[in-house]
Amino acid sequence: EHVHDQLYNPYDFDLMEFIGKNVAARRARGRFMVFTNPDDVWAEDLVQQLARRTLREDVMYGTFRGVVRDHIPVGPRASVASMERFVSGNSFSSEHHPQSVAHVAGRWRRAACGEGDFDQAPMTTADGGYGYFHDSAAGDFLLLPRAVVYKIRGYPEIPTNIMIDGTAIHAGAAHGFGQLLFAGECVIYHQPHPRSYNTKGSMISFPAYESLAQSLLDAGHQANIRRGNVTLGERHTRVEEAVEWHRWNGEDWGLSAVAIPQVILSPECH
Repeated sequence: EHVHDQLYNPYDFDLMEFIGKNVAARRARGRFMVFTNPDDVWAEDLVQQLARRTLREDVMYGTFRGVVRDHIPVGPRASVASMERFVSGNSFSSEHHPQSVAHVAGRWRRAACGEGDFDQAPMTTADGGYGYFHDSAAGDFLLLPRAVVYKIRGYPEIPTNIMIDGTAIHAGAAHGFGQLLFAGECVIYHQPHPRSYNTKGSMISFPAYESLAQSLLDAGHQANIRRGNVTLGERHTRVEEAVEWHRWNGEDWGLSAVAIPQVILSPECH
């Protein structure tokens, strides 16, 4: 708690979301990082696909989200099989078409769900175009290679908890990384819950987010790159006037210069 009290937090949230994600990303040691939410469950096919270790390190991965009508029972007698049966009988999948909030130029491709290499055929819209990036509810499953995370200097450290995953996707695209969306049954399912007070209201309007996404793409390899370091508080004193929309993170992104207690978990798999 004493560490949290020292962090930038203008809205009195439990924690600014980008801080938590970037602190973890800066200290992670693996080749890939997955950002997801505790209210989501993954289909077995998605888990198996990741276990095949055929992921590429030059793309950003996403997937589609289904909805579970009620909370999944996780009592003492629950098992993986019983939870899978519940999801199967109490869920529906969203249409497997990308959903975009920022209608700016973008491309995505479909990643196969199953054995073998990825199907690189581009997904097209009804009019034959590429459409936009899949950035709606992107934070429920965003899998990024370490190389991508470090190239874009993590999540843009902007003072909002809204659309930060979509912002990261557009920063990655600006640096030349494509977006692959798992197809078939490689999906996740979202459980119902009251809306968090962290996301009630909007600290960034959709037009402002769309403007930010376009600014990142226009910036190319300079997207989310700031020369020199300033504190988060200094950086956000006058948000729209203090910095250009596409220049946020310095070399100290992820609070790399801050001593934060770390705990390494070693889970036991049964």
